[in-house]
Amino acid sequence: MMSTLKILVSVVLVVGVVGVVNAATDSFDTYADGALADNAYWYSANGPVVQSGIGVGGSKGVAGANDIATMSGGDMLTANKVKWTELEVGDYIKLSMDFQASDVGTFDDDRLGMMYDYDSVTSDKIFGAQLDGNRMQTYFDRVNSISGAQYQVGAGNLNITPDEWYSFTVTLTKMGDFRVLIGATLTTLGGTLVDSGSFDTDSLEESLRPNLKYFTDLENDGLWPAFKNYHVVSGAADNFSFTVVPEPMTLGLLGLGGLALLRRRRA
Repeated sequence: MMSTLKILVSVVLVVGVVGVVNAATDSFDTYADGALADNAYWYSANGPVVQSGIGVGGSKGVAGANDIATMSGGDMLTANKVKWTELEVGDYIKLSMDFQASDVGTFDDDRLGMMYDYDSVTSDKIFGAQLDGNRMQTYFDRVNSISGAQYQVGAGNLNITPDEWYSFTVTLTKMGDFRVLIGATLTTLGGTLVDSGSFDTDSLEESLRPNLKYFTDLENDGLWPAFKNYHVVSGAADNFSFTVVPEPMTLGLLGLGGLALLRRRRA
């Protein structure tokens, strides 16, 4: 007969699997210096470049480049695929990365999001948010095929210290079949909040909302996590992470189910 401990472990494993449907992190520390292209994790064509000594605390980091990098290399193509149609309302995708400010205290198109084409490096297929200048903004291709939709998230006019590292977090919460709440948070590496905010795509008129390809799973059958550390202004990037998290009610129901299982066992 199954022991109480085994039941508890089973409940934790179930909650863990459902609580983080997809999860991946990358510190870039194990890579050889050079182009990130086509290694076990990333598809990135001609960039960016991993380089020793430019990451957080003098670790390996990622230099600026023109291209988007998608976490879709090798077995990551399947492991990190997200189907929007399979997410429940309230589920959210969370992406984070550390970005270094330029030597004049700005950012330039430092971007996190999901791509609907796993082997593309062009920005028009990414859906998320970015740091640009001293602001946080949305970034996505619109229904009317005009890419680079930029709407302010948070207060704007960020007070950024030159050359310092900041942690940028972007969340894409499913509010409906074609509706997303885009959240963005910027903190220091020590955890001090610089700015945060959110943008509901439903606030836009229909022609200005995100391209339906992000949500219909028609092209390449899903979405893949991606980042861009643009090269026009100085500043490296480091420590990428990606998770998919269910809305709290799902976790609550799982927890209640586990307690009921324990109660029946004890009876």
